[in-house]
Amino acid sequence: MSPLLVRVLSAAFALIVLFLAGYLFQHVGVLWLGYIVVFMGCNEYMRLIQKIQPHKKQYRLLFLISSAVLILLDSVHPDQSDQAIAAFVVLYSVAVIYRDRKQIDLMDKFKYILFFAFGLVYSVMFPLAALSLIQKNVDSAPFFLFYFLYLLAVVFIGDTMAYFGGRTFGNKKLMPALSPKKTVEGMASGLLGSILCSLFFTYYLPIESPTKWLAAVVIGFITGLCGQSGDLFESLIKRLADEKDSGRLLPGHGGVLDRLDGVYFAAPVFAYLLALFKF
Repeated sequence: MSPLLVRVLSAAFALIVLFLAGYLFQHVGVLWLGYIVVFMGCNEYMRLIQKIQPHKKQYRLLFLISSAVLILLDSVHPDQSDQAIAAFVVLYSVAVIYRDRKQIDLMDKFKYILFFAFGLVYSVMFPLAALSLIQKNVDSAPFFLFYFLYLLAVVFIGDTMAYFGGRTFGNKKLMPALSPKKTVEGMASGLLGSILCSLFFTYYLPIESPTKWLAAVVIGFITGLCGQSGDLFESLIKRLADEKDSGRLLPGHGGVLDRLDGVYFAAPVFAYLLALFKF
């Protein structure tokens, strides 16, 4: 079985699980499926960080407990998740500052705080922004998945177009130190795919604004750019950790972060742009 076919079948299986959760349990099922995936991504993040900056098990355990608590808080009070993450970052920083006051290296102390703080933002806050799109349209069953699918489609179709555009027209390397196979032509193809996808979804929105098509192009371009940048960012983490994949959840895709790295980076920007353009 070819690697491309494995990727397609794995993606199809993930979509089937998503739609089954929505069909059987409505938005609640999709949200909790998302929460489980987010927590798995948190574990993958700390596994990679362990390779970059070795640390005691207590730090990883504290990070995972904090992530679980924040996810549970979001399920109850989604409007307070940002403040909760900020509070946990401060509390963790206080704990690290006072722990091992005499033995620990100051640079290590700083890195522990930095990796934890950014980890909560990257592996908790970013994906929760994607799940907030489900709650945005929760009273419009069966269309509560519309904005969520809008985001996924813009990112994944952009990723697919970048792959085939790079294979067909690729000549100039984009960033060989991070991702040797990515090309400028592939990136341009991906952005075009994201824009076209955004225009497609905008067609089905009941918006009468004369600027909605321009807004759709802006949303597609910026979201697609952030999605491709998220892919490069995860490549940076894996390079530093000397790992090929963040995990082995899906055959052909790797782990949660391997598959959703673009969605993580794109979600908060996409959600903001929807609010900005009143979509």
